[in-house]
Amino acid sequence: MPVSSPITILDYKRAIAQEMGSRYVSLDPDVAAPHGCEICQVPLTIGRAYLARFGTWRCGQCIGNDGFATVVELDEFRTTGITGCPQCGAPMPPPADISRNLRSYRYQCPACGATAQFSNRLSG
Repeated sequence: MPVSSPITILDYKRAIAQEMGSRYVSLDPDVAAPHGCEICQVPLTIGRAYLARFGTWRCGQCIGNDGFATVVELDEFRTTGITGCPQCGAPMPPPADISRNLRSYRYQCPACGATAQFSNRLSG
């Protein structure tokens, strides 16, 4: 199912700190993020930055379905390369097709047959 409300970098950092036993995390949401949005290049703060598939950063306008709904989903993707199907939510294995320039990845859902295409638009 599509991501309805993706988590921000700030959400992720707070969840990790809490998991490590910190009861209070003094992260300022207005701290500048190290990267701007990969699509529109708007400057981001950690409270307005979303981690998209393949490690790119996006703003709320550009994240689309490339964001992560939960910390668990993000951690799973970071460790296994498995992402949830945007149609049914079932786990999709690592990409079926990777473009020659390594910037576009197509996943195929084994449960419903849907495909999901994620693109890394960072220059360089």
